[in-house]
Amino acid sequence: MPQERIHFLPEFIFHAGHLALDLVNTEQMSGGARVDLLESPAALLEWLRRSGAVTAAELNAREKLFLRDKGAANGLLERARNLRSGVREMAEALVSRRAVSARAMVAINSVLGDSPRVPELVRGSKGYGLEWRNRGSAEAALLAPVAEAAARLLAEGDHGRVRKCASPACILYFYDTTRSRTRNWCSMQGCGNRAKAARFYDRHHLG
Repeated sequence: MPQERIHFLPEFIFHAGHLALDLVNTEQMSGGARVDLLESPAALLEWLRRSGAVTAAELNAREKLFLRDKGAANGLLERARNLRSGVREMAEALVSRRAVSARAMVAINSVLGDSPRVPELVRGSKGYGLEWRNRGSAEAALLAPVAEAAARLLAEGDHGRVRKCASPACILYFYDTTRSRTRNWCSMQGCGNRAKAARFYDRHHLG
């Protein structure tokens, strides 16, 4: 009797300091090759859960659709990858001080245009308030917060704070929130420590 294959979800990182760039960073380098951590619809749903892009209640409500409909699940994954490609292109343009391409903006706008978010009056324990509800497709509803974050970064963010990791072997991006604007690495635990170790080796073995 064949054994059931066990699928392990990838270990995501959230060092970018910005939701849209965290999505970009679901592509990483490993052993000199680019690795896509969004390898399956299940991996994408887990990323959405860990990133806090959507509430647990909203994710649970929408997740049932993708668990029972393989076509819908694959459509969600394709749409997320297309959005990621557009946001990566946007980040590359900001870092190199180039104009953001129409293709990148279309990738973001395609999600925004299919996911109208409308306010709804609600009653809470402390009175009344407004909550935003998605009225678009299930795919766009889950990805809308990431697309909105990307749009706000381009329209309202400090473009000079968007950085690529200083390691030539790394493809991760981040939003530099340091007061001195001197952050160079995707994380000090990763590329920062490797660069520090390399400098130490050079001083003591090549000097």
